[in-house]
Amino acid sequence: MTVTGLNRGGAVIALLLIALIAAAPACSSSPGARSKRPDLVEGRVSAARMPAGPAIRVVDRVQNVGRSAARASTTRYWLARHRRRSRGDVLLRPNRRVPRLAPRARSTRRLTLRPVRPAPRGFRYVIACADVRRRMRERDERNNCRAGALRPRVWRPASSSTWQWQLTSPVDLSVAAQVFDIDLFDNDASVVAQIQAAGRHVIYMSAGSWENCVPTRGRSRTRSRATRTAGRASAGSTSAGSTCSARSCNGARSLQAEGV
Repeated sequence: MTVTGLNRGGAVIALLLIALIAAAPACSSSPGARSKRPDLVEGRVSAARMPAGPAIRVVDRVQNVGRSAARASTTRYWLARHRRRSRGDVLLRPNRRVPRLAPRARSTRRLTLRPVRPAPRGFRYVIACADVRRRMRERDERNNCRAGALRPRVWRPASSSTWQWQLTSPVDLSVAAQVFDIDLFDNDASVVAQIQAAGRHVIYMSAGSWENCVPTRGRSRTRSRATRTAGRASAGSTSAGSTCSARSCNGARSLQAEGV
């Protein structure tokens, strides 16, 4: 190699070093510069299932905890089994458009979300992620998501609700009642689904009763006075406490100890 060749090689190396030094400020920011950026976080995620259907009601609060204004952004939601994003999470629609937020400002909104596909059981959380499209450089890119526990669907009957109390089977579905109190040991899930499909509600409540003809009879340690009294009644009687005869069980059932 000639001297001229060495000089050319040194010149090329020098030019590369100059280019790397010039590009360094663009590739990395000083801690001071990062501290002045916006920083969007999910301050609150509250989620509850709607009374009917797959819809989920969500209350979402996005906060800018940074030192500069955050431009308009998008928040996206998932139905999840765990508090962190994982494979198999179900996307919820629609997304939320978050307006521009000044430093320390917040934006709260109530939304009704629906999964893009049926979600099996076991999904217990709703995860919200702010600035999901990465439209801005933030002080911390790892704090955009937050999980909220998914509260179960709660139905509260009105005082004027009409009731059908039937502990024999088959259930008479022709009764125009809003609430059916039926025996969940004598009726399978298809009966419950049929009643719910008609826009009605199904309940079953046993308060302090003991029955010798149900699978859970061994779990009760006490027997109510009404049950002991009904237990002395004949299995073929039509009085309250005799519906166990429909199951060919020995003994009787206490209806007095059951109620709403």
